[in-house]
Formats: sequence, structure tokens, C-alpha cells
Amino acid sequence: MKQSKMEDLRHSKRTEMLVLILAVTWVFFFTMFAQLLEWLMEQTLFESTALFPDMRWLIHLAYTVLISFPLLITSFITQNSKLKIIFNFWGIVSFSGFFLTQGRFTLINQANLVSLFQIVGAVIYLSILVIFIRKQTNDHKQSFSIEKKELFYISGFVAILMIPWVLWGALGSLFDSALNVVAALSISFLFAFIYRNFFLKKIVNYSEIAFPGKFLNGFILFISLIIISTTFGQNGQQWLLVLTLPFSAWLISGFFNNKTPGNLIPTIILLASIIAFPLCFFDPDEMSLLIGTQNGEIFT
Repeated sequence: MKQSKMEDLRHSKRTEMLVLILAVTWVFFFTMFAQLLEWLMEQTLFESTALFPDMRWLIHLAYTVLISFPLLITSFITQNSKLKIIFNFWGIVSFSGFFLTQGRFTLINQANLVSLFQIVGAVIYLSILVIFIRKQTNDHKQSFSIEKKELFYISGFVAILMIPWVLWGALGSLFDSALNVVAALSISFLFAFIYRNFFLKKIVNYSEIAFPGKFLNGFILFISLIIISTTFGQNGQQWLLVLTLPFSAWLISGFFNNKTPGNLIPTIILLASIIAFPLCFFDPDEMSLLIGTQNGEIFT
């Protein structure tokens, strides 16, 4: 009897791992495909002299549907509590793409308008989630305290992370920089709220399904940051974000204290800094200098 239970447990763990691997493969495949298609579309719009139809919005919507719907549906039908929490978290993160589609209808060089649409989309989605959470749990309290030790560490990390961007890029106008910072803050608030309420808080409330080890927790956050980088960034932003933001997952998960899941400030400061640096120090219109096809181009 005991041996039979052990075999059932092993079989359940194998099934859990297999389903998780399939889901991660699904996200990776469609993320790479969407990134490549958007890049090709943006390069075509950059270099084409003819009126080529802008299909960025369609690529973005297709990616959002192919990621969010399967994850959310699987989270509803699975009986595994761990997978239910993970897929629900990833699905809600990817659902943000529906609210960040408006920027894909702008011209390729309208960076300020893109930032405004990013801010509006993030704020609208965050407002909907806040209303939903309050109706579900009557949770009206948010902790915005931060310890001096945490503030010291975060300031150090932010300063280190800023060095390559200062050396490589250059700030635009004050208005451009302000818009980018607000956009970074808005998406950071949104992501931190989702992470707190749809992942971390559920693990704290149900300790019996807590995930062992910091690596797995960081990896779950890593996948969600890949998704948010793809849905949020555009006109060259998504390439820089997907190559930088996800790798901060383990750093972010370390500052997000499991015992006080209401504390959003450390995560928001880190996320906003990591997102704002490429947005502020990099001009999306200059992406053609990196990936253009003309001979003699020099990146300075």
C-alpha cells in the first residue's frame, strides 16, 4: 500500500514536470516567433519606400491569444494546485497584451504616442485587476514600507545596472525621458500587483504547495518577464527588454519577501529601473543602425 502511494506520487511529479516543460516550450516558441515577425515587420516599415501594410497589431494580438488563452484554460482544468497557480499567473500576465495593443496602430516613429498608449493600457488593466481582487478578497491594504537595508541594496543594484546604458546610450529630451519613466513605472506597478496577488500571495496562503528552492521561483518569474517584455515593448524596445529584463528574475524574487507579500516597493523600484534604462537611453528609431542592411553603417 505504501509502495503504491509512492509510485502514484512519483507519477504525479513526472506528469507535473512534463506539463510544465510543455508549457515553457510553448511560451518560448511563440515568443521567439512573435519577436522575429515583429522585427521583420518593423524593418520592412523602416526601409520600405512603398506603402506596406502595418500588421504589427495582428502579430501582437495573435501572440497574446496563443499565450494567454491556453494558459488560462489549462489553469482552470488542471487538478494540480501548483500548475494551476503557475499557469494562472502566466496567463494573467500575458493577458496584458490585449491592453497594450493600441501602440501597434501608431506610426513607426511616434515614440511619444507609443509611451502614452503603454501607460494608458497598463493603468486600465491594473485598475480592472484591483477592482477584481477587492471584490474577491476585500483586501484594501497595500504595504508600501521599505527597510533602509533594502533601500541601500536596491540603490546599489540600480547604480550598477545603469552603468552600461550610460556608457552606451544617451538620454533624449526631458519630455521623452519623463514619458518613458512613467511607462516603466506603470508596467512595473501592474506586474508587481499581479505577482503579489496571483502568485506569491497564494503560495503564502497555501504553504503546503510552496515551491522548493529559490531557483524554481525565479524561473517562474523569468518566464513571466519574457512574456511581459514581448507584450509591452515595441519598435525595438522588445528586443532590449527580452534580453535584459527576464534575467533579473532571481534578483527581483529575492527582494520580494515571501513573509510580507504586500510590500511592493522593492520590486517596483527594481523593475522600473531595469525597464526605464533601455527606454530612456535608447531611441527605437535608431534600431535600423543596429540591424540595417546598408554598407558602411557604424554604430557609435
